[in-house]
Amino acid sequence: AQKVWKRFLVILAGPVMNVVLAFLLMTAFILSSGVMTNQVSEIGPNSPFTAVGMKTGDRLTSWNGQTIHDAKTDITMFLYGAKTAPVTLGWVSADGQRHVSATELYKTEPIYRLGFSVVSEGDVGTNLIDMVEQDSPMQKAGVKHGDRIVRIDDVAVATRDEIVAYLNGGRGEGNPAVSVTVRRNDQSIIFRDITPFEDSHFTIDADFATDKPGFFGALAASGRYSISTVRMVLTTVSWMFTGKVTFKDVSGPVG
Repeated sequence: AQKVWKRFLVILAGPVMNVVLAFLLMTAFILSSGVMTNQVSEIGPNSPFTAVGMKTGDRLTSWNGQTIHDAKTDITMFLYGAKTAPVTLGWVSADGQRHVSATELYKTEPIYRLGFSVVSEGDVGTNLIDMVEQDSPMQKAGVKHGDRIVRIDDVAVATRDEIVAYLNGGRGEGNPAVSVTVRRNDQSIIFRDITPFEDSHFTIDADFATDKPGFFGALAASGRYSISTVRMVLTTVSWMFTGKVTFKDVSGPVG
């Protein structure tokens, strides 16, 4: 029989190779497509960056004391968990000076939603329901995962954008209830009297510059992405266990 340590190495080899393969694939992707950096390229009027005096060209380095590794992954996680403000930001200005300042977060303008997310094909959100939020108007009406929304009231819809546009501009004044027609198992089902709800979320109202690094730069960026991804998974799981966020908060609802 093999020694225990040899069996352990054999068992460990599979997961380790999966991690190495994922790391190399991410490195190849960054070499091909580039990566978002932590350098601010655009700041909107409702950005917390504006409030603390950050300027384009500055580099965001921390959020509430936590280091920014991969800007896109980290900020997405921090905004999901941002139940209250203020937030403390750390950054390095273009002249190399380090700064730390606290400010309030802004929320997006409220939009009307029904409580679901859809399957995407490429960059296009379809009308096929991926997830129905718990206790949402759609769940209470009886809409399910796998249903395809084909009509809201008398308006045919085929994409996520068409659904969002109708809910937020095609229904007239106030917030009238809607009828939703779905296709399920080759049958049409109409759910009536579904009242949308208003929703908004925290935003940084800013963009970051992208970079197309060389091989060693891509390796470093892949490492930062890996660190951020592991932290995001562990943090969001702990948030769901403690009740800080729900599955709805981290599932990317769109309608």
